[in-house]
Amino acid sequence: MSSRPISSVREVLESIAGSVKTTVEDLTGETGAQATDTKPKAQKDVRAAAEDGTLAAKLKDPTFLKETNDWLKAADPKDPAQRADMVKVLKALDRSNDAARKKVFELTFDSKIDSSTTRKYVPRMTGKKPNQTQAKNSDGSPAYNEIFDKAAALDPAALDAMTDVMAQLPTRHMPKRWNFTGQDADDNTRGSYDDRSDGADLAFSLKDSAKGFAQEYASNCLPGDPLAKAKAFDVIIRHECGHKASTEGDFEGLTKSPGGGKWVEHGTIEDVLKALAPHYDKLVEKAQEKGIPAEPAIRAAILDPDNGYDAAMIAAALKIQDATRLDHPLLQMLGQGGVKGYQCGSTPVAIEGRMYIVGGPDARWFSFEKSAWDKRVSLYQYATPNEWFAEFYATANNGDAKLREEAKKRYPDAWKWLNDRNCIVVG
Repeated sequence: MSSRPISSVREVLESIAGSVKTTVEDLTGETGAQATDTKPKAQKDVRAAAEDGTLAAKLKDPTFLKETNDWLKAADPKDPAQRADMVKVLKALDRSNDAARKKVFELTFDSKIDSSTTRKYVPRMTGKKPNQTQAKNSDGSPAYNEIFDKAAALDPAALDAMTDVMAQLPTRHMPKRWNFTGQDADDNTRGSYDDRSDGADLAFSLKDSAKGFAQEYASNCLPGDPLAKAKAFDVIIRHECGHKASTEGDFEGLTKSPGGGKWVEHGTIEDVLKALAPHYDKLVEKAQEKGIPAEPAIRAAILDPDNGYDAAMIAAALKIQDATRLDHPLLQMLGQGGVKGYQCGSTPVAIEGRMYIVGGPDARWFSFEKSAWDKRVSLYQYATPNEWFAEFYATANNGDAKLREEAKKRYPDAWKWLNDRNCIVVG
């Protein structure tokens, strides 16, 4: 700013304006009010074509397509502005061009598609011909005998829907590998994540795809749980990305804290009985009559998986005529957590304010605070500590603002934990 005396209001304003202009030029290296657009020409062409609704048509022009592909290969999907334009290309490509769409998907989300298959189920029939009917599983669902997988184009609607979800999340939360399977047995979508390979499997319903992925997440919830009415396909994609996000930091530090349920991994059923020794001693005392059956026999009957923690079956194994002698909250809790797992119903048994369940591929016993379970976003949130994190991530980073608010309201400390680590990425 000039050091000479300023004699009028107009000069003051002009002097301030000049100072601001000089500061902007110093910081940006630009002159004038307009900033230089440094985007590659192909990216600008894509954006312009998307804005005027001609992108799909222009992508059919060989020259435009080549320039676009060259830009896509050099683009940085970690840059939100570039990825937004990459998504426009992906959504505008001819839906029948499976190879091209998969390639652009991989570039856009920095994630490889390892396989794309369709799965055909063979119904399990019962009865004699010609009056055979399809058998039912124990839960009443249709039963199938064999599964056939074969390589196939990825369902276009599934790729579009997945793109819409993943475009809201950062690439650092994307599994590096995906295996997609379209199945036609039911309307359900299932997923899994392997942190060793950084890969996710997504088995989605072709029937649900034809309905616009309307299937709700209710099977993993109780009525009234925040995620009960959410779309299953959407939730599971966010959930698998949540598993990847959990590898960024010590997620167990969250799940072991009061704000994340105070999870404890016990291990075996023997470890649970040791942790609840006073309750086990009372169960033994109630079951015995004049010291019969002996404690080792009672323990063996409880641990026998064929008895399923069922009081009547354990009583029969011990030759106890009155099964009510085994009516104890500890046995009820073991049956609930050891047989039903996270599908524990609306009035689960808790001991000393904690619930105990078996979860995970290794069938480990865990416990957590019942008061935290009462605030759940879904039943599946309390399958294992890993699933707790992934379900909470999928809720806190949902496309539905009401669900995001529910996550923050129900678990404010967990929401802050994610936010402090840049894991609140939607909204």
